[in-house]
Amino acid sequence: NYFLNANFARDEPLIIGIVAFLAILILVFNLLVDIAYAVIDPRIRY
Repeated sequence: NYFLNANFARDEPLIIGIVAFLAILILVFNLLVDIAYAVIDPRIRY
Protein backbone atom coordinates (compact mmCIF):
# COMPACT_ATOMS: atom_id res chain seq x y z
CA ASN A 1 0.00 0.00 0.00
CA TYR A 2 2.82 2.44 0.89
CA PHE A 3 4.63 1.47 -2.30
CA LEU A 4 1.60 2.18 -4.49
CA ASN A 5 0.91 5.52 -2.79
CA ALA A 6 4.57 6.52 -3.14
CA ASN A 7 4.55 5.45 -6.78
CA PHE A 8 1.49 7.54 -7.62
CA ALA A 9 2.89 10.53 -5.70
CA ARG A 10 6.30 10.15 -7.44
CA ASP A 11 8.04 9.92 -4.05
CA GLU A 12 11.33 8.50 -5.31
CA PRO A 13 13.26 8.35 -2.00
CA LEU A 14 10.48 6.30 -0.41
CA ILE A 15 10.35 3.94 -3.40
CA ILE A 16 14.14 3.48 -3.27
CA GLY A 17 13.95 2.83 0.47
CA ILE A 18 11.21 0.22 0.09
CA VAL A 19 13.03 -1.57 -2.74
CA ALA A 20 16.32 -1.53 -0.80
CA PHE A 21 14.60 -2.88 2.33
CA LEU A 22 12.98 -5.70 0.36
CA ALA A 23 16.29 -6.56 -1.34
CA ILE A 24 18.08 -6.75 2.02
CA LEU A 25 15.25 -8.86 3.45
CA ILE A 26 15.52 -11.32 0.56
CA LEU A 27 19.31 -11.54 0.97
CA VAL A 28 18.99 -12.23 4.71
CA PHE A 29 16.39 -14.96 4.14
CA ASN A 30 18.56 -16.55 1.44
CA LEU A 31 21.52 -16.58 3.83
CA LEU A 32 19.41 -18.15 6.59
CA VAL A 33 18.13 -20.84 4.23
CA ASP A 34 21.69 -21.63 3.08
CA ILE A 35 22.87 -21.95 6.67
CA ALA A 36 19.88 -24.11 7.63
CA TYR A 37 20.45 -26.34 4.61
CA ALA A 38 24.09 -26.83 5.59
CA VAL A 39 23.05 -27.75 9.15
CA ILE A 40 20.36 -30.18 7.98
CA ASP A 41 22.47 -31.89 5.29
CA PRO A 42 25.96 -32.74 6.59
CA ARG A 43 27.24 -33.45 3.07
CA ILE A 44 27.22 -29.71 2.34
CA ARG A 45 30.50 -27.97 3.19
CA TYR A 46 31.35 -24.28 2.98
